[in-house]
Formats: sequence, C-alpha cells, structure tokens
Amino acid sequence: MDELSLIESRLTATEKDVADAAKLVSLQRDIVTKLEDDGRDATTARKLLVYFGRSLALHTAERDRFI
Repeated sequence: MDELSLIESRLTATEKDVADAAKLVSLQRDIVTKLEDDGRDATTARKLLVYFGRSLALHTAERDRFI
C-alpha cells in the first residue's frame, strides 16, 4: 500500500471515529437534559459528556491532521 492510500484509509477510519464520537456527545447531551428535566442528579452524566466531548475533539484534531 502506498503512502497516499494509507493516508486515505486512515482518514476514512478517522472520519468514522468523528461521526461516532459526535453521536455519543449528542446522545449524552440528551441524557443530561432528561435527567435535569426530571429533577434528578446529572453529575455523572455531565462528567461523561465532558469525557465524550474531549474524545470528539481529539478525533476531530486527528482527522484535521490527515486532511
């Protein structure tokens, strides 16, 4: 596999990682909202949201390096 093909392959995989992470952030945001609307403790859910947001940022940065 030549270098360009390898980069294209990694870019495709990284774009999938970005999409997956974005979906997790969206779902977790919905969970936090639902917990808060129900008057429940959302502390752990918020911590997970921060973690998922950081993961998304890392995947996005990696994708941008390939681009």
